[in-house]
Amino acid sequence: MRGTKSILRPACKISLKLRPELSLKVVSLVKQLASSGQKCNACKFYRHEPVPQSWGRDSFYGPPYALLQGSLADMAHQPPFEGSPAVKKGDACIIPNTREFFIATADHGEWGDSHTVWGQVADEASWQVIARIPTGPYTNRTDGAITTRWLTPEATVPFNISLEQQRQTQESKLQPS
Repeated sequence: MRGTKSILRPACKISLKLRPELSLKVVSLVKQLASSGQKCNACKFYRHEPVPQSWGRDSFYGPPYALLQGSLADMAHQPPFEGSPAVKKGDACIIPNTREFFIATADHGEWGDSHTVWGQVADEASWQVIARIPTGPYTNRTDGAITTRWLTPEATVPFNISLEQQRQTQESKLQPS
């Protein structure tokens, strides 16, 4: 069964079409969290790095890294790695060995199949919501040779998640608090 996961802000949402054909176990965990009826206390967006103007030219892939990253920390357990195709713009992916996820805002062929794809941005209205989620203020974190941008605590965006049935598909909704 295909579905859509959505992130809601007051009067707007990010709809993500669920992709069980790529990651049945991860989609099952997302649906379980979404249908629990409980507030997702630890769910929030905490990293939003824009797409750089020179993305992909001369093998340049950041920083910044073209993604919106958040937490599904209230998931029942850590999702397994299920393997997937290369990450494309709009893919929702679990970061291996975590309950963290990101939505790719550009293609990420440089990552190969290292992330489990479990959803896809469903519509243009969702892209407009993603564009309105803040990219700052932020602080930089460096791990080895990689520097990433993390929203400061006051800039993070908490959300709730729910599951809805729409036109023969299921949608899971995340609603920022």
